[in-house]
Amino acid sequence: MDIAFSITTGLPTNIKYDTSGCPEIANSMPMLDDKSHLGMSWLNGLPDELFVILAHINALSENYGPRVDIETIRSIEGKLQELNRNLQEPSVSLVARSKLDVQRSWCQVAYIYLYLSVCGADALDARIMRAQQEIMKIVNTSNPSLILDTHLGTCILFAGIVTSKHNERLTILTRLINLPESAFPGSYFHTAIRSLQDVWVRADTENRPAEWNDYRLAVIRIVNVG
Repeated sequence: MDIAFSITTGLPTNIKYDTSGCPEIANSMPMLDDKSHLGMSWLNGLPDELFVILAHINALSENYGPRVDIETIRSIEGKLQELNRNLQEPSVSLVARSKLDVQRSWCQVAYIYLYLSVCGADALDARIMRAQQEIMKIVNTSNPSLILDTHLGTCILFAGIVTSKHNERLTILTRLINLPESAFPGSYFHTAIRSLQDVWVRADTENRPAEWNDYRLAVIRIVNVG
């Protein structure tokens, strides 16, 4: 939960984590279809193997930032591409399709997180724009529901950080505001909405694309930490 909190707020973890000893993606792919293995998926639909990648990105962001070598970036991209390929299998049931939609969205979150927090790219970076559009495509083609949107919530948040179009921002706000948790001040999604609005105002006022630091500063202002 410490890593998840850091990823979704931009704030540092309480302790340092070593992900170098974690299994390769290929060895953990069966977990996607193992109904007895819940991991983090019960909470937010995030597959364990992707959580390991996100934890690695988080550690790189905290320890090295833009000084990470290109080989490391390409290695992470390769793992994400492999994982994404394994999530393209056709599904016949609505439940299975929704599950894959959530997992595919989390893959795009990893791309956005990598390029924003480690590479120092901004919202106009072509790779980030591509990932944002993939999430928006899933959001726009899925029927809003409490279960689906709760699992998609963080993915929608990350898409929102790098969204500049008014109609897409409205879609993002609508999906997040409709979650019951958003009505409670101090809750995760209530804070997420206020942080997004802060990012948008800052980026629009300064007439520039949003950056990772905009989101970090927004969270600090909203929750009064740091």
